[in-house]
Amino acid sequence: MLSPFSSFANAILMFQVPNGMVSINSVGNTVVETLPQTFTAMLSPVRDTAEINYYLGDDDISELLRGYLVNPLSFPTGLTAPIEGGAVVQVAIGVPKTGSFKLLPKVQSPYLVGLGISFLTSIYGVFRRG
Repeated sequence: MLSPFSSFANAILMFQVPNGMVSINSVGNTVVETLPQTFTAMLSPVRDTAEINYYLGDDDISELLRGYLVNPLSFPTGLTAPIEGGAVVQVAIGVPKTGSFKLLPKVQSPYLVGLGISFLTSIYGVFRRG
């Protein structure tokens, strides 16, 4: 199934997703192994000043974004917020900016979950240009 936001995709997010395997490092600690995974999303800036101040404060290089996943349509079960990864976001037509994206916890709509609508996975996070 295609996302209804496919034509509006403006961000590529890259996260290290746990693959279910564990290993022991050189000091004897158990380490969860991860694989890089790429996600395409449609993101737009949050305009609520109170929300921006709460999450960012007076940070000139960060932007609070929200939107929806485009491809794949949902996150894998091993990827849980908060998590930080790389990102390339089109801030204007033909103007990509590279940086990091911190995915923040966001509750999905109980109506969408109840109806089994899986193609509207909302995203909420902080994009920091770098």
